[in-house]
Amino acid sequence: MTGAARRRLAAGLLLACLAATARAEAVTEIRYADREPDGSTYQSRILIAGERMRMDYGRDDEDFILYDRKAKAVYLVAHLARRITEIAAAKPTVKTPKGWRVKLDSQPSGKDRLTQARLNDKLCAEFKNADLLRDEARLMADFRQALSANQAAAWAATPAELRDGCQWLMDVKEAGAEYRRGLLLALRQADGRSRVYQSHAGREVPADLFALPADYTRMRIGGTETRGGGK
Repeated sequence: MTGAARRRLAAGLLLACLAATARAEAVTEIRYADREPDGSTYQSRILIAGERMRMDYGRDDEDFILYDRKAKAVYLVAHLARRITEIAAAKPTVKTPKGWRVKLDSQPSGKDRLTQARLNDKLCAEFKNADLLRDEARLMADFRQALSANQAAAWAATPAELRDGCQWLMDVKEAGAEYRRGLLLALRQADGRSRVYQSHAGREVPADLFALPADYTRMRIGGTETRGGGK
């Protein structure tokens, strides 16, 4: 191979490497084991890149939720339906019902911190946090708060006899409380739901995992459907 050929080959390899780098996104990956009230379990994967967060069940090609803090929006992407549902981030004006008492008790638990959330002395949730990944945890808390207005509307539309005060506490009044003090290690809620930390690591993933398909139908909660306009 001539010197010129070697130089062309080296340049081609460099361009290929640069292209591969451009297609990659450096993220923090956090994995949890989740349990529903009926006992069913599943794995949750959370990928965080700066101001954006993708939530799925561990597969790159599946439906996902994307929270973009700068855009102040949450997107639900459904591939089979080729649909993106957008929920504008909003925080409700919360008025605590008369006679309701909210209390969050937090105390050290070894190197970690244990918090109990109570409504009228009923234990609604108990969670433990480690002093790790503060920025990532803050983004997760902001995501929960971004949905709190939507949750408040759903709660208000529920017949009074069916309303769950603990749901109001954790999804509206104190939305995101379980992520305010750092990396969530464990969460147990009164309705039987739970989340247990599995692992976290820095890695690179394809950048298009954070992309919204441009040709999907888009629907904004409370708005109308539009076509295209991915961002």
